[in-house]
Amino acid sequence: MNYVVTCDPMNVHHIMSKNFVNYVKGTEFREIFEALGDGIFSVDSDLWKYHRALLHSLFKSESFKNFLAKRVQKKVLSCLFPLLDHMEKQGIEVDLQEVFNRFNFDIVCSTILGCDPKSLAVDLPEVACERAFSEVGESIFYRHIVPKSIWKLQRWLGIGAEKKMAEACKVFLPVPPRKYSIDERRAKQKE
Repeated sequence: MNYVVTCDPMNVHHIMSKNFVNYVKGTEFREIFEALGDGIFSVDSDLWKYHRALLHSLFKSESFKNFLAKRVQKKVLSCLFPLLDHMEKQGIEVDLQEVFNRFNFDIVCSTILGCDPKSLAVDLPEVACERAFSEVGESIFYRHIVPKSIWKLQRWLGIGAEKKMAEACKVFLPVPPRKYSIDERRAKQKE
């Protein structure tokens, strides 16, 4: 694996906004992230600028910030604290990574979809969509660390991490993301 890591805020700003067009993700990156379709995480250039401007305007909105703050505070008070309190009283070990993944999943679903899947309930119920979301993320990570030929063979044979990804996508994305041509992307962006 070849990669560069930076934590300097000026470098991050340079890469992620000031000169983003110089840091193209490319076809290999898009192939690894294909399960996410043509969203902000996998597109480049004009379509990325469109997604970024849309999200930027949303996140800068004071009403959205207030809405999200209330949603997070409510989730912390009604679910996270009671769950951790219950686990402590029962002497149960808890995987905090799983708890915070569930917390984030509930917040995202309730914010974007308007429904709370309640995956952060005290009994930590199995929520198919949450599990599928995690599987997709794990499979994308897997694609980063193994040779391309291995995961492509697994996808072709329908085994291993690629089988898990395909099954998760059926739950998480019942309708596969549509691949747009460059011309279709530009037309969509102008709408």
